[in-house]
Amino acid sequence: MSDDASQQASLDEIVDEHSGESSETVDAGKIQEIDDSPVEGWDLRRLGEIISLEYGENLTEDERDGGKYPVYGSNGQVGSHSEAYVDRPGIIVGRKGSIGELKFSEKPFYPIDTTYYISQEETDENLRFVYYLLENVQLSRLNAASAVPGLNRNDAYSLKGLIPPLEEQRKIASILYNVEQAIQKTDEIASQTKRVKKGAMQDLFTEGYYDHDEFVDTRAGKIPASWDVDKIKNRTELISGAHVKSDLVYEDDSLTPYLTGPDDFDEFGFTVTKYTNEPTKFCEPDDTLVTVKGSGCGKSTFANQRACISRQLKALRPKSGLDPLYLFYFMKTKQNYLETLAEGSAIPGLSNSHLVALDIPIPSTEEQQKIAETLREFDHQVEANNRYKSQLKRLKRGLMRELLTGEVRTNNRDINVLPEVETHG
Repeated sequence: MSDDASQQASLDEIVDEHSGESSETVDAGKIQEIDDSPVEGWDLRRLGEIISLEYGENLTEDERDGGKYPVYGSNGQVGSHSEAYVDRPGIIVGRKGSIGELKFSEKPFYPIDTTYYISQEETDENLRFVYYLLENVQLSRLNAASAVPGLNRNDAYSLKGLIPPLEEQRKIASILYNVEQAIQKTDEIASQTKRVKKGAMQDLFTEGYYDHDEFVDTRAGKIPASWDVDKIKNRTELISGAHVKSDLVYEDDSLTPYLTGPDDFDEFGFTVTKYTNEPTKFCEPDDTLVTVKGSGCGKSTFANQRACISRQLKALRPKSGLDPLYLFYFMKTKQNYLETLAEGSAIPGLSNSHLVALDIPIPSTEEQQKIAETLREFDHQVEANNRYKSQLKRLKRGLMRELLTGEVRTNNRDINVLPEVETHG
């Protein structure tokens, strides 16, 4: 078994072991209330004693020249530049905008003036450990205490943290870094799967699932000669959503699910967060939901349950002879086109005529189902990756709680300190 496979197997075992753990991080508020370290050999210190938050430097978007060094704003990388403002790896902390948001740069970088930064010059502790310590104290909470939105350095400096000896810091950081890398790898696999799916969609809706020898040019593009082309209006029933007054919308899940827009959409299906006792217009299972007003016009999802739908949405209900999943994936191929149509209006929006005028290629029912099944398998892979990622995130939060409070000690354990950690102090 390869090292990667062994590491993955170990992580799977740890996820199973910790699956029942609380998802909460350590309560930073409780640490602020104590005066002495409850952990033998650890110090209780204020952040201002162990780090210095340095201001980033202004660099406008026009000034960024696309060089080799990453440029960071408060919510992550925003570009690149040929010169680094900080000549070594470091932590970027959101100062304005995404308050307390944290990023770690493995190489020299340029933090702009909406951020603070910390490099090895600004701390005697292991920099990776400091990153996880800051993540755990949740600096974003300090924004609420300020009259002017932003992260005040003195507020951050006043917070307390438990600081173990350097060797324990490195072991703790190595454990958390391992899990963090697994999360990143899961993200990369999901992104790659989505890219492959996008290419497969293009091929399947133009070349088909089966091998076809003859192709013809149609108003829906070049498709197999054995396929038909029809208007969406002839193959579906169109249901327009309707507004539900805000005083009739609740969080009581005993009521009817209510969808307000694409924020409720998952990659496949939707997540219900609102409910109503006076539903008007409904989507049914197997409908395709399309966003027709406001932000996200053209985005679609597959209805996996009955729900009341707002005026921002329309439901396409397939008639006999049109496979529901085939319709859904076809509408996915039209998302960019529909977005362009919506942007042509003063207020982004799609009319009924935009949707019903779409030309849809019609293979045999059997081939429709094969196309849909192929694309659904990609979605299953993404969903499995997302579930695993959620497990890993829960694992990381549980480990942070245990390791950063000293509930679980690493001092007497044989834990390999990773080079990616040891190199940072």
